[in-house]
Amino acid sequence: MNHTVCAGQVPRRAGHGPFYWVGWALLFHLLSSMAVQMVGIAIANSLSPENAYHPVYLWFLSVISVYGVGFWLFCITIRRTPLPIQRQAVHPMGVGQTFRAFILVLGTMYLANLITVGIIALIGYLRGAPIENPVEGITEYPAALRLILACVIAPLVEETMFRKHILRRLRPYGDAFAMLISALAFALFHGNPSQLLYTFVVGLVFGYIALRTGGIHITILLHAAVNLVGTWLVPAFSEFGDYAAFGLALLMIIVVIWGIIYLIAACRNLRFAPTERPLPNGGRYRLFFATPGVICFLTISILIIATYFIV
Repeated sequence: MNHTVCAGQVPRRAGHGPFYWVGWALLFHLLSSMAVQMVGIAIANSLSPENAYHPVYLWFLSVISVYGVGFWLFCITIRRTPLPIQRQAVHPMGVGQTFRAFILVLGTMYLANLITVGIIALIGYLRGAPIENPVEGITEYPAALRLILACVIAPLVEETMFRKHILRRLRPYGDAFAMLISALAFALFHGNPSQLLYTFVVGLVFGYIALRTGGIHITILLHAAVNLVGTWLVPAFSEFGDYAAFGLALLMIIVVIWGIIYLIAACRNLRFAPTERPLPNGGRYRLFFATPGVICFLTISILIIATYFIV
């Protein structure tokens, strides 16, 4: 049998590996997180029903399921495909560049969130009932636990999952491809329509920064800073009356405009490394979305998001 591969081609088996295990890793994370949460709620309901939905218990259950068991299974699965050696040049970011990246992320995130709020409000109006935003439930956690989750646990685990394990394994097939797929997985990971658009946008920006810097230390810092604004600064402003709310709204408008300016400037200077393992035009996307684990993960994720519009 002839196993010769022509120049510019990649054997199907070689291209199938990282895509295959990325899909299963995401699926196992999703299913195990859901399973642990359902079991945890069932046990709490049987032992102490009055505490089954206590904010502190829900915090621990969320951390154990999503960032504990789910993350552990994700890592075990995806490590079946070794991390490729990074041969691309590394471009460190200084303090000024990191600050501009923060403003860019914050501005584009708030713009995407405003668009999402408008769309969801319109859909809620047309269906005659508001659509639940699960992010609001996070404010019920005690302040200290909320900050630990949003500014320590989530940035460390999520950046490791999406900008290290997934992004780096997909990078040999193209920087843009790796950015898009990791950002899509990051958005679906959050599992609700309220966060879908802005987490995808943030995922793209974080993905590019991770590619350029060759690591995730900057994205972890930016992730923590963005979450700090959302979990502490914004709620703190809202407690000081109408003037504070007006000041916050004005500040958000300035940040959005500032972020868009930085985004336009950044888009003019986008640089992508050459693709190490080229596939036929569109082949990498077809191959990725045709893998069993990816199909299952996408199907379940879309169904979960759809329930917000039905229930």
